[in-house]
Amino acid sequence: MTKKILVALILLSSLTLSAQTTKEPNCKKLIAKGYTQTFCDYDKKYAFKTIPLESNFEFVSKKCDLKKDISNPYHFETTDDKLKFWGGVSFDKCMFDFSANDKLDGVQLLLTVQTIGPGGPTDIKVNIEKMEKIKSYLITMFGQPFDNTVGKNLVWYGENITVYLTSNFSDGLGSVAIYRTNMKMTDDL
Repeated sequence: MTKKILVALILLSSLTLSAQTTKEPNCKKLIAKGYTQTFCDYDKKYAFKTIPLESNFEFVSKKCDLKKDISNPYHFETTDDKLKFWGGVSFDKCMFDFSANDKLDGVQLLLTVQTIGPGGPTDIKVNIEKMEKIKSYLITMFGQPFDNTVGKNLVWYGENITVYLTSNFSDGLGSVAIYRTNMKMTDDL
């Protein structure tokens, strides 16, 4: 009898532990924050397009051509235009950020400004329009951001992902970053 109780307790504790470590977000919590079901679904997906966060470098490099960013050994850029298009906006760069232990931490989509050569000043205007479009898209699809107190930065905090919209409308620079929320200090760079 005691053996059966002990086995039952072990099974119950492993089931409880398994339920606590799942990546399944609690949609009720996210919706209570003002987010939409779409954000909850994106949080459950835990991926950028078809590339799951926490994938290793080899898996990601097979899906897209990656070039090392010379300024950071853990950042890689792709030239794949399909990956640079997100939320109805064509970004100039798509960067994949990996941790020191080879996990995909997140993706950054960047708008840059050409200051030398033809079209420099018009790039700023085009980028401002793109940032307004992506801001509208994110609010429509994900709901009201959690925080927008730091300048023009907007943040959506999920249980698995965090989405950042950062823009400087005066110079036309902007980015969207999608990072895994569950990064531990040992995963950091």
